[in-house]
Amino acid sequence: MKLSRIGCIALTATFLFSVVTLSQAEKASESHALANSTSVKPFLGRWDLTLYAPNRQYPSWLELTENGGQLEGRMVGRWGNAHPILNVKIQNSVLTFSSPKDEEDT
Repeated sequence: MKLSRIGCIALTATFLFSVVTLSQAEKASESHALANSTSVKPFLGRWDLTLYAPNRQYPSWLELTENGGQLEGRMVGRWGNAHPILNVKIQNSVLTFSSPKDEEDT
């Protein structure tokens, strides 16, 4: 009987520890998501740019949006047509992205 009682107490303690741990992990995840969300806000919107080529300057713009927690963007290149940009990331207040190669060659 004594072993059964110890086992029940151990099981209850393990369960309570698991609940507390999961609760703490969820709170940390929420605060991390909030921190990431607030850190991208200054970058969202449309930005006027100038692209510099050896013999000419090209007016351009870059637009960043957040959709379902994911960063998305569009950019006008040298030829004046807006196209999506890929791999949009903001890390340590630095924006990086990729422009599709086929858009650059047209």
